[in-house]
Amino acid sequence: MVEALGRTPVPDVLLAPVRFPDVDRGHRLDDLVRRHAVEDRYRDVVVVADPATVTLLLRALAPDQLPESGPVTEVGLPRAPRPVPLGWAAAGGIALALATGLASPLLPVWVLPGLVVLAAVVLLVVPGRGHWGRALLVGTGVAVVVAVLAVASSSRFPGSW
Repeated sequence: MVEALGRTPVPDVLLAPVRFPDVDRGHRLDDLVRRHAVEDRYRDVVVVADPATVTLLLRALAPDQLPESGPVTEVGLPRAPRPVPLGWAAAGGIALALATGLASPLLPVWVLPGLVVLAAVVLLVVPGRGHWGRALLVGTGVAVVVAVLAVASSSRFPGSW
């Protein structure tokens, strides 16, 4: 299952089936899964274990959910989307505005921002890369604001741009 997802498996002895579980096995399983989930809080955690271990884990992690019938139990724990790196987006937007201004004699003004928006839309669709798409959209917005401010300041002070 883990190889199908393109990840390397991280085996743990605690997930192995046991005949007589300890009293605190559910809490130890909960600690184990939460530790892996905290390492990268934006990535899903896949646990492969026997049905009894999965039931114990469900009781600890999501007591309101019942185990599904069948070999796979999916637990719906809420995950937040990755935050947009605003510093890099703003710096990229300023760089895009400068590149657009320098390339304006050769290309129409809308071409570079249009290409960046197209790349952002493609990245929004790719799983796990949506935060970069949102960063490119924020950068394009910054570039438009910087370009408008540059045009407004050049009309106020002719010859400065």
